[in-house]
Amino acid sequence: SACIPISESSVDHAAGQATSQDAETSEPLPALQERTEKVRHRDASRTRTLLEDAKNLDQRLQRRASAVSQRLQRRHTVQSSKCQLLLAAESASNRTPCQASSELKCRDLRGAWHNVKELRDRRNAAVMRGMRWLHKFLIANKCEALMDIGDDGACIFFEIWYTSVSSTIRGAAKGIAQDLLDRYERHLLDPGRCKCKQCTGKPPTRKEPPGRDLFMTLMYCVRCKEEMDLDCEAMLAKADDLWKQHDLSNTDKLFGLSVDDLEDVSDEAWVVLIMNIMVMEFNQLLFRRRWPLKWGLKEAFTHLRSHKYRGPPYDADYQFHDCFYLVTHIAFAISAYSAIKTNPKDVPWLFDYNRRSCRYWIKQAWRRLSGRQPNRFVDIDGLAEAVDVMRGCGQTDGGDSLLCSATLALLAMQRPDGSWPYMILAKGDGRAQDGLIGELPTGSSFYNQVHPTWVAVQSLRDRNFEYDRKGNTQWAQFMSRLLVQTNLRSLTTKIAYPKEKRSQKQGKDNAQGQEVATVEGAATQSEQETNALWASLAESDK
Repeated sequence: SACIPISESSVDHAAGQATSQDAETSEPLPALQERTEKVRHRDASRTRTLLEDAKNLDQRLQRRASAVSQRLQRRHTVQSSKCQLLLAAESASNRTPCQASSELKCRDLRGAWHNVKELRDRRNAAVMRGMRWLHKFLIANKCEALMDIGDDGACIFFEIWYTSVSSTIRGAAKGIAQDLLDRYERHLLDPGRCKCKQCTGKPPTRKEPPGRDLFMTLMYCVRCKEEMDLDCEAMLAKADDLWKQHDLSNTDKLFGLSVDDLEDVSDEAWVVLIMNIMVMEFNQLLFRRRWPLKWGLKEAFTHLRSHKYRGPPYDADYQFHDCFYLVTHIAFAISAYSAIKTNPKDVPWLFDYNRRSCRYWIKQAWRRLSGRQPNRFVDIDGLAEAVDVMRGCGQTDGGDSLLCSATLALLAMQRPDGSWPYMILAKGDGRAQDGLIGELPTGSSFYNQVHPTWVAVQSLRDRNFEYDRKGNTQWAQFMSRLLVQTNLRSLTTKIAYPKEKRSQKQGKDNAQGQEVATVEGAATQSEQETNALWASLAESDK
């Protein structure tokens, strides 16, 4: 490579420039130390500022956290106080909401809450006491009451057995039903082996019933025996003989009137007539038209659409009394004495009438039980039949405040021995519409003594309509078609509901009556408000 010559003057010039630059950049030592000290103070001041800011921020966060904690604590204290006050108030008034407890509650018309399980246990215990009293009463004094009452006494326990939920009640009822049916069969068909008072008395007081009456008695008994799988051949043979001997194939002779005569049948007579027609129709299904009919429930229901009905209150002429029992027995004819579950939508006017009547008797029971009028007349038989009709629809105490109130009234009126009293309207002042003074008659017939306990026991038991019996499925199909054919759901006449007269002494009852009239809606609204309150408290806890 080529060498570039460098002169000495060039080298000296470069060295001089470097020396001058070093002299310019260098500083004296004291100035440098001062400058370094300033930088150190500045950094320390900035660090202290940052530490103070961090400390202040931490203090503010702590104060804010403390304030939030105190606020939450106060809110929790307030909410706890509200809950305690609410629970105390509800407990004091016996109106504990269902949401406050895991146990199911039911509500009566006055708004009071009741434990469903405890009420069910009370009902079952009352039913068992009533059954024991009935059985003892019917077989006492050599079955004197049983033979006097007839097939009703023998069939009471069959009806209890048919749909009762409780296996204890069902088992006891079946055993008693078999015993009473056997005793009554011997009395009817083999008097020589019967040991009842009528057959063994000195002299015997047994009276042979007319052929038609004996045949109808056998119809009720063979239905019971057939559905309980008991031997009924002797009764069937006797019924066949009576059918031929008395020409009962003529339906007019069998029922004692023709279709054209239905217009003249009184409400009281209709009660017996419609049950006789029902049992004959039912036995057509059990025994394959062994005793065929020329007319039956179809013609009866068609006529009853145009019948005149009268609702509460109670009247001196017993128009409401007789009409009420006709209506309940129309319901029993539809269900074949609670063999099948009924639907209020099928005959809405009937179940509305029943609820109105039930509410009326509940008000009378409240007045009697409260002590405002201890001698107030209460038709226990009517109240119990109204409850029986409602339970026949599958209703329960937990789902119906009216049914709950009626159940409580019936339980309160049961006697210590298990029976319910037979009460009638007192003569004279007792017949006044606003008086309703009741009395317990002496020397009542065996039937009148038995009937209140009979229907009360029936009404208090829980129902199960799913049991497989011989006739209930066929009857349900038959009745479904019949109700459509006869259009019994609509009446051609309007039911009369007279206004109840009230005296000035019944001021408290007036307010109570208004409360009862609106209590179902009010109870629903109050329950919704209670639910909303508990929901808001739960949201606040969240």
